[in-house]
Amino acid sequence: AGLWAGQSDEQELGFSYEQADAVLSEYVDAGQADPAVIAEHTSLPLEVVLQIIARVDGTAYKHAVPYTYSYTL
Repeated sequence: AGLWAGQSDEQELGFSYEQADAVLSEYVDAGQADPAVIAEHTSLPLEVVLQIIARVDGTAYKHAVPYTYSYTL
């Protein structure tokens, strides 16, 4: 963000970095897969938790190498 005055990343995302950190701590670091449990542990609305998880899952492909290299003589 920051392309125009007043624009922020948090506004564009629809949640704060603090909320994202709380969900990521549960979902990624602790391995908690149940959004309802994450919502309970973080005291965040389930809708926000689902939105953050959707972002994480939707960009997971960016963490995988899309090819392999094999070299033989």
